Amino acid sequence: MDPDPEVVTDEGARARMVATGWPWRVRHRESGAELLLVPPGEFMRGSLEESDEYMPDEYPPQHMIVDRPYYLARTELTRAQWLAVMEPGPESWGENDGDKPATDVTFDQIQEFLGQSGLGLPRNSEWEYACRAGTTGQRYGPIDEIAWYSDNSTEPMPVGLLKPNAWGFYDTIGNVWEFTSTFQQDLRRYWTKEPQTVIAEDEIQSLKRSIRGGGGGLQPIDMRAPYCLGQFPDRARNSVGLRAAFHLPNATVTGGESDG
Repeated sequence: MDPDPEVVTDEGARARMVATGWPWRVRHRESGAELLLVPPGEFMRGSLEESDEYMPDEYPPQHMIVDRPYYLARTELTRAQWLAVMEPGPESWGENDGDKPATDVTFDQIQEFLGQSGLGLPRNSEWEYACRAGTTGQRYGPIDEIAWYSDNSTEPMPVGLLKPNAWGFYDTIGNVWEFTSTFQQDLRRYWTKEPQTVIAEDEIQSLKRSIRGGGGGLQPIDMRAPYCLGQFPDRARNSVGLRAAFHLPNATVTGGESDG
């Protein structure tokens, strides 16, 4: 199946998708999640210029190469998709909230979901690459058209209601933060050039994982493609969820980042 030009509006990305030989769109049988193909390419990770909307660890930008395609969920994983694999969900979920993002789950609980579903999480750079969808600014569109944030929401909203990016992904900016597989500590060392240290096995689970995209109720400065925070793996928050990925054989990202 070739990419739909009404969904993937980036002509160059469509050509790279077709060239991979992989289907553009697939559906995960067990959860029902729809995943779209992310083509190989390259991008500048971080903020391209110093401005009022950047953090010190986003500048200068870093050139990254994604040399293999991978699949990424079109929307944040919903509560209905989570419950199709895992029973039960958190008590905070309402009976009619199936289209809202799966939040109030820890990174450790997410690992159980991924183990049962066969899905994965995107690496930090894979997340930003797909979020940007060929753009170079802080966001892939006007914030009021693409994101749930402090001016228009105070809680997670049903997925897919606002404008997607040029590759067809919804809510990568705003609504809820999304876990990646990358250790936040590794990212900070990379940007600040701190020396690497050996991490003991019993310390790994105490390290924060990178979360991306911002969430409802936060200010515009938190709603940006390069912005990154960390979340401890044993903590759950109403503003943190996930976007599932599926990695094809030998998929890699180069440019210096150490991924968990």
